[in-house]
This record gives sequence, C-alpha cells and structure tokens, in this order.
Amino acid sequence: MIFTTPPACWPLPKPTPPANKTLSKWAIPPEDWHDAARDRRFDHAIICYLWGREQELVPVWTMLNEIAIEASDTTDREVVRDMTHRALMELKRLRRRRRVLRKRKKYVVLSDPIAEAAKL
Repeated sequence: MIFTTPPACWPLPKPTPPANKTLSKWAIPPEDWHDAARDRRFDHAIICYLWGREQELVPVWTMLNEIAIEASDTTDREVVRDMTHRALMELKRLRRRRRVLRKRKKYVVLSDPIAEAAKL
C-alpha cells in the first residue's frame, strides 16, 4: 500500500509573472561600445561598455584604455594618449552627473542601468 500526503499539504505552485514582466532588465541590447568609440562619442562608449558588464565593478584604466585604442585609428602613442584623455574627461563629466559611480577608487559602475538604457 502506498501512502501519499493529501493534496491540502502539497506546496502551492509559484505564481508566474505576467508575460510583459518576464523580460530581464538586460533584455534591451545596448549599443555596441566599439561603434560609439569609433565615432568618438565617449560618453555613449563608456555607458555601453559598463552596461554590457551587467553591474560588475570595472577597472577605470582598463576601460579607458580599451575605449581609447578602439577610438584611435593608429597605434601612435600620442594619439592613443589623447583619446584616453578625452575619454577620461567624459568619464569625469558622467561622474559629476551621477550617471557613473566610483567604487573603491579603482572601479566604476553604472548608477542605474534601466535609466541609462532609456537615455540611449
């Protein structure tokens, strides 16, 4: 004879969210940061770079150097340094507007990815 628990003791099924709520907050694909860097739109490049990292802490200089290398057409050191400086100025502007937050002096992260997605 097999004994089972009565249906009244079974766990209730978890409610499923409505169809429009099933999308994650990262469902909207960000603009490719490579394209924004090539067009020398450093504010968009920084936001898209950080948005693609899904709220990870990103080292500041790693991000700036990658964006600067992508923005410069050559590997000339002076050009890359100039692009890094321009990207750094845009990062400072984004930090003043609190769109990008600084963490532990060496890292940055987006303040609100959902709001940034709407602005792009």
